Amino acid sequence: MIESCRGLVPAWEVDHVGHFTVAYYHQRVEDAGFAVLEALGLGPTYTRSDGRGCPTTDCHVRYLHELRSGDIYHVQSGLLAIEETELVFGHKLFDSASGTLCTTVAQRVGHLDIATGKPIALPAAA
Repeated sequence: MIESCRGLVPAWEVDHVGHFTVAYYHQRVEDAGFAVLEALGLGPTYTRSDGRGCPTTDCHVRYLHELRSGDIYHVQSGLLAIEETELVFGHKLFDSASGTLCTTVAQRVGHLDIATGKPIALPAAA
């Protein structure tokens, strides 16, 4: 597992009852997923040089504890599965002050040829 994202919940990202809005949980997971791709050598440099990309194809999210304005959070991420043309990442979002697990996400990403949009086998190094 790596720390893939860290930040503070700003006031404008909470809803009418003071909870961190669902859309922003997804934004933090997207940021975390990009950090994992970069750690695996599949980040922007790889995409530009090889014409390959790894878009999210599926996400399973569990909301366990609310974050509120001003809370500091961090995301721990790791690789759950490697398949021929897909990877599955696991993300855990924590309240950094209390250590409380707030959200878990299983994120599936496909490995695609950018020009054709078709799945292709992952490189051996991944």
